[in-house]
This record gives sequence, structure tokens and C-alpha cells, in this order.
Amino acid sequence: MESLVNELENIEVLSKKDIVTLKNYIHKKYANFSSAEKSKILSKAVHQILDKNIKGLKGDCYDILKSHLLKTLISSNNQSSIKLIDILNNYLSLTDNSNDYSDSILNWLNHHIKKEISKSELETAFNLDFQTTNKIETPIKTPCNDGINIKPLVFCIPLIIVIIISVYSLRYGSFLSFTSSSSKSKLTAIKSATHNKYFNTTSPKLPLQFKYRDINTTALRKYLTQRHSLLASEPYFSKIIEVAKKNNLNPLVLFAISGQEQGFVPVDTPNAKKIANNPFNVYHSWKEYNTSIEDSTRIAAKTIINLCDDLPKETDPFHWINKKYAEDPNWGTGVENIFNELNNNL
Repeated sequence: MESLVNELENIEVLSKKDIVTLKNYIHKKYANFSSAEKSKILSKAVHQILDKNIKGLKGDCYDILKSHLLKTLISSNNQSSIKLIDILNNYLSLTDNSNDYSDSILNWLNHHIKKEISKSELETAFNLDFQTTNKIETPIKTPCNDGINIKPLVFCIPLIIVIIISVYSLRYGSFLSFTSSSSKSKLTAIKSATHNKYFNTTSPKLPLQFKYRDINTTALRKYLTQRHSLLASEPYFSKIIEVAKKNNLNPLVLFAISGQEQGFVPVDTPNAKKIANNPFNVYHSWKEYNTSIEDSTRIAAKTIINLCDDLPKETDPFHWINKKYAEDPNWGTGVENIFNELNNNL
């Protein structure tokens, strides 16, 4: 199973250069923020990248695992990035021998690799025996549940990130750019991190028609059902309205965007359920970013509100949003037409 090990060794999760790129992105986008605020955003972004790649592994040692991965990254002169093989090896070394984590590891592996493997192939590849132990040959003596106080380790992570930035900026800062595909994909994490605390969800410039109002949900569901829309069903329908209300945004704006982006997601569309997780195509496409309807709705709502924050007077909000939300110059017109149609039908 040498090919499996090689594959894991070639899949990069996070590199020192990625962290510096994220830092530069934050510095430009949030120029008016304090250093402490910028560090918090960066730390959260790095956490999200690691969380996304650790997700699925069973156990309660995530914080210790992340801390160890980052410490190793900064302390090693030979290691320039964290790869999937590093996550797996560190995880195996931290798991408790009294439990069988084989199913968890197997599912996690098969989620990341091209060709699925069996439990026996997993055991062979990493010299494991889940019947008696799940330790690797040279384990680190730090089990997940041995009572270690993880708080000091967790609070060390922002400091580790700062050290990485300082050291790597000196060496590679002048050569960094935002053009590499690896860095671009990782920017999704920082954008996701900033779409939370730092969005102005009560923008005074939000147009009146964009502000939340109660709608005729029965009529809206009927409208969507007539178009064979998966969004007429649950949890999609209620979640869009719920998130819109929390953000003081008219839910019809969100439904109009879903209509323009994905035609309200017809039920017979291939991958309809996946598309319905992100019918707004936040972060380029539902293929690139696919979490849940609640998450994508939250991001879409806060993106709209944020874009309206500097909306010039007497400017059509749909066309204003168009400039940054979509590349198609006719996108705003399409969304506005659907929005008006929804209003007229409700």
C-alpha cells in the first residue's frame, strides 16, 4: 500500500506560505483593524482549515492535535507544510488504545483519497492491528483522554501562527502573491472566518426593500412547488427564512438569488441535494463550497448586507451588489426581476 502513503504525503493541508498569504490578505482587507483583531481573524482561519481536514476523526483530542501539528510545522526546518499523512500519524499516536477508531479513520481516509480502501488495507499500510491496539510504531505518549489540560496548548496556537508569519515573511515575503491555486483555495477559510463577527449586520444603508419583513410562507412555498423546487421542502425553506430574519434581511432577496443562480434547484436536477446546500453559489460554486443550507444562507445574507454598507445614494442595490457578487453583468437584473415577481405573487 505504498501508493496510499504516497498519496497522503502529497496532499497538502496548510503551508507556511499559506499562512503568510492569509496574513497579507487580512492586512489589506482589514487595514483599519488593530493587530490583535487581525491576529484573531488569522487564528480563526487557520483553525478552520485544520478543522475541515480533521473533521470526521473520532475522539476528543482535536485541540491537542492541532497544537502539535502547528508546533511541528514551525519548529522544523525541513517541514514547510502540514499534509494529510501528518494528521493521520499524529492522530494515531494520540488515540486511546482502549477504543477501536478504525471505522472513523477509514471513513476519514476514504473521504480524502481517490480510491477507497478496506480496513485490512488500512492496517497493512500503517502496520496497525485494531484488534489489539491502534498505536503506530513510535507513538507520542499523549493519549486523548489522559487528563491533560489542553488550555495552554490551545492558547499557544495564535502565538505559533505569529512566529510562523514573522519567520517566513522575512524569508519569502517579497515573493508572495495571490495567484497560486493552493493559496486561492485556502482563502475560502479566511473569508468564511470573517463572515461572522466582523460583518455589519445592522447596516443603516440596507435598502428598505432589503430589510426583513414577514412574508406569506404558504404562497411562497406554493410558488416554489409549482417550479418543482427542492427549496420548497425542509430544511431548506425554513432555514433560509430563519437566517434571513436573524440578519434583518428580506428572505425574498435570498430566494431571488437562488432563482438566478440555480433556478430554485429543481428536484430532478443531478446533485440537487448538494446544490441545495449552497443554492447561492457562495465562494464561487456549490461544487467548491458545500456545507449546509444554514451555513451558505448565513454567508450569502451577510455578504449582501456588507456590500450594501457602502451603497451610494439613488443606486439600484441589485446592480450594486452585482459588481462584487457575480461576474455576469446581467446578474443584478435577473435577481431583481425574480425578486419583483416573488413580491407580486405573494
